[in-house]
Order: sequence, then structure tokens, then C-alpha cells
Amino acid sequence: MKKLKTLFTIMLVIDILAIVPLFLMMFIPAMKEELVYSQFSGMAENELAKEISDLFHFVFTFIAIAIVIAVAASIRIAILEAAKTAAMLLFIVHLGWVLPD
Repeated sequence: MKKLKTLFTIMLVIDILAIVPLFLMMFIPAMKEELVYSQFSGMAENELAKEISDLFHFVFTFIAIAIVIAVAASIRIAILEAAKTAAMLLFIVHLGWVLPD
């Protein structure tokens, strides 16, 4: 059981580090300029593209926060079979989140 709690803790730290830029882009325009607009030429001038990008990042930030909450809740599971099931489900969610990259 201790190994699963360690796994969940490591996963939580990695997830938090992964969503920090996504979260900060909503509040720091210079960060969004460097991470998004510099990669796609012409996007900084197109207001519709900016609005779609903002909505895209807003939605993915909430999905990422939900994943972090699920991982944090999994640390408190006391039953081994439930923890194994949670680990498998979180693996599937993380695979689906990362695989398109």
C-alpha cells in the first residue's frame, strides 16, 4: 500500500508541475506570448484566434485541476484493491491526456 501512496504522491507532484504553465498563462500575458503566440505566426494579430486559444487553455486548465484533485484524493484510499483500481483509472486518464502530444 505504501508503494501506491508513493506513486500517487509522485504523480501529484508531476501533475502540479505540468499544469503550472497552463494556469499561469491565464494571468501573465508575456508568458502566453512566449509559449503560444511565438509558435504560431499571425496568431497575435488575430483576435478570434486569441479568444479561441484563451478558451482552449481555460478548459484544459479545469480538466487538469480535476485530474490533480483526483490524484490527491487517491492518496487517502486505505483499501488496497480500491487503490489499485484508482491507479489503473488514473493511468488511463493520464495516458489519454499525454498520448496526443
